Amino acid sequence: MGTSDNDYLRRPIPLLAILLVTVAVHGPLVFMRLPAQSFDANFHIFIASHYAHHWFNPWNEKWFTGFSQTTYPPLTHQWIALFSNLVGLTYAYMVVQFIAILLLPVGVYRFARL
Repeated sequence: MGTSDNDYLRRPIPLLAILLVTVAVHGPLVFMRLPAQSFDANFHIFIASHYAHHWFNPWNEKWFTGFSQTTYPPLTHQWIALFSNLVGLTYAYMVVQFIAILLLPVGVYRFARL
C-alpha cells in the first residue's frame, strides 16, 4: 500500500476553491455596501474624490489649509478615482475593496507555497 489514508491532508487547497469561499463570504457584504459604512470609508472616498477631479495635483485644499495627499499611500485612492468615472465614488470604493479582498488570499496562498 503506497498511499496512506491521510494523503488528502497533505495536498494544498486549490486556489479557485479559496477564492470561491472568499466570494461567497465577502460578496454579499460588499454587495450590501457594508464597508462604505465603516469609520474610515468617508476619508478614503474623500481623498479619491480629489484624485478624480485633480489627478496630477496632490495638494488637497478642501481640508483646513490643505494637506499633501502623498503622505498616504495613493494607489488605492487612485484606483477608486479611476473606477469612479464608471460607477461613482461609493461603488468604486466597493470595487476596490472587493479586489483587495480577492488579492489577500492569493498573496497568502502564493507566500505559503514558498
